[in-house]
Amino acid sequence: MFGLNRRKGKVVCVADIHDGSVAVAIVALGTHPAVLALERASAPMTETSAPGHAQLAALLTETANKLIQAYSVSDVAKKFGQPQHVYAVFHSPWTHLRTAQAEESYEKPRTVTKELIASLVQKALTAPSQLGNTKLSSGVLHVYVNGYPSAKPIGKKGAKVGVIAYESDIDAEMQTATVAALQKVLPGRSVIARSAMRAFLAVMHEHMPDIPRYAVIDVGTMYTSSFVIRRENVSEESSVPEGVTTITKRLAGSGPPEEIIPLLRLIANDNCTTPACQALRESIARLEPELVKTYAELFAKLAAARRLPNAAVLFVADPYAEWMRNFFARIDFAQFTATTQPFTVDVMTADKLGHVQWSGKADAGIGVAATYVNMVEQTE
Repeated sequence: MFGLNRRKGKVVCVADIHDGSVAVAIVALGTHPAVLALERASAPMTETSAPGHAQLAALLTETANKLIQAYSVSDVAKKFGQPQHVYAVFHSPWTHLRTAQAEESYEKPRTVTKELIASLVQKALTAPSQLGNTKLSSGVLHVYVNGYPSAKPIGKKGAKVGVIAYESDIDAEMQTATVAALQKVLPGRSVIARSAMRAFLAVMHEHMPDIPRYAVIDVGTMYTSSFVIRRENVSEESSVPEGVTTITKRLAGSGPPEEIIPLLRLIANDNCTTPACQALRESIARLEPELVKTYAELFAKLAAARRLPNAAVLFVADPYAEWMRNFFARIDFAQFTATTQPFTVDVMTADKLGHVQWSGKADAGIGVAATYVNMVEQTE
C-alpha cells in the first residue's frame, strides 16, 4: 500500500455522485490525499431512463454499506480509524455552477482585506443568474491585485483589485435523499455537499495550471454535460441526453449491453479481430452519425456566443475512455473551435492526479473529489 504507512490528518468519507453512478471512498487527508478504500457502482443498464432520486439514493446506500463494512474490519481501519466527516460531491444534472467577475480601481492603493474581497464577491454575484433557488455554495475562485493573480492577497496593496467569484445550486430533493442515505450508513457525521464543477476547477488550477482555456466533456450514464473554461471563468454550460448507458444499449442491440464494454477497449486499441469485434465495429459505424449529430448540437449551443477552445478534457468511465477520446478527436467538430481545427482531447484519468495515493484501484472522479476535499480542509 504505497504511501499508507503513515498516520497523518483526519479521515473522511467522500462520495462522488453522477447521474447514474456513485462512488464512495475513505480518504486520509494530509500533504496529499490517500484513498484507503474505494467502491463504485452504476445503475443497471436495463433501466430505460436515468435513475430518480430514490433509486440513486438506494444505490448510494448499498455502495457505502459495502465499503464501510469491508473497511471497518481491515487492518487499514485499525491504523487510520473511522471517517470523521462525509463529503458528497455532485455532478450535473444535480448541480450547476456559474462564475462572475468584479473589479475596482482606487486613486490610492488599498490594503486587501477579507472584507474587501467579500464585498467584491457580493458585487460580482449580483448579476442575474439562471441557477435554481436552492443554493449550494458560493465564494471566491481567484483574487487579482493590480491585474495579477495572487494566491495570498490578504495584506497586499493594490490600486486595482478584482475577483472571480462563483456560486452553485443543487437539486434539493437529491440533496435530501443522498444526505439521508449517507447518514444512515455513517450516523452522527455531518454531510457536506459540494459541486463537482467547483472541485474540478480547483484541481485544474492547482495541479494543471498550464491549460488556460479548455472545454470539459463530462460523459455520465444518461447525460453528457459540457462547460467551457477561459482563465478560470465558466463561460458556457450545456448538456444533452446521451451517456455511456444509452450508447452501450444501442451498440448491443438485442444482446446483453455488458458484453459490449470490454470489447470497446480492444477496438479502440485496434487489438481485436474476432467476429464479435467485427459486429461491434459495424454497430459503431451505424450509430456514429447519430452521435455526431447529438454532440454537434451540444457544441453548437456552447459556441453560439464564442467559438470553443481547441483543448478538451474528457471525463468518462475507464472502459469507454480511449474509444470516446478517439471519437471526439477524430470527428470533425472544427466548425465550433476557435482555430477551426479538431479538438485536442485529453482524458482525465486517475494517473493524471499523481499526487493522490491509492491503496488499490484508482478512480478519476474520486481522485478529483478527494484532492478538492484535501484542499478545502487545509484552508479551513
